[in-house]
Amino acid sequence: MGKVILYIATSLDGYIARADGAIDWLNKYEGGGEDYGYAEFIKNVGSVIVGGKTYRQVLGFDDGWSMPRVETVVITRQELDAPPGAPVRAYSGDMKALVDELKGRSDKDIWLMGGGEIIALFVRDRLIDEYMVFVVPVLLGEGIPLFPPGAHEDMTLKVIDVHRYNDGMVKLHYECCA
Repeated sequence: MGKVILYIATSLDGYIARADGAIDWLNKYEGGGEDYGYAEFIKNVGSVIVGGKTYRQVLGFDDGWSMPRVETVVITRQELDAPPGAPVRAYSGDMKALVDELKGRSDKDIWLMGGGEIIALFVRDRLIDEYMVFVVPVLLGEGIPLFPPGAHEDMTLKVIDVHRYNDGMVKLHYECCA
């Protein structure tokens, strides 16, 4: 059975974006010859659950939504603008029911992609099976936290792997819950 995996980058001080949602501080780490395990990770992704704000932000990038063949569920109550022919749908119901539905249809993994709000929902309900957190050697000082204060209770994770990259980034890979 597939797993729900949070695959995300965070600044050393725990922010996934600037206060305005900008992720320009990650640009330095794109296209530098290192894929941070992305090619291997994406091979087993069968679906993506993404927050509405994150989805709309990605649509605005030069290459737009870069996963046109992967089933994508956007957590939103707003009207959805999906690329033509892409398997993208809006969802605003129970997150556990959504995860059960996706796991029931495929043995592939589910990539949880989004901001602090959606991550907080999934952490609170213990719906994340693995955390792949890439710590970028940047201090932002403020922004959107990876884990908003008060969004979850005490939780102990089990270390699967720690990997240091030549550019100073570190991958912390955990399994929930020890």
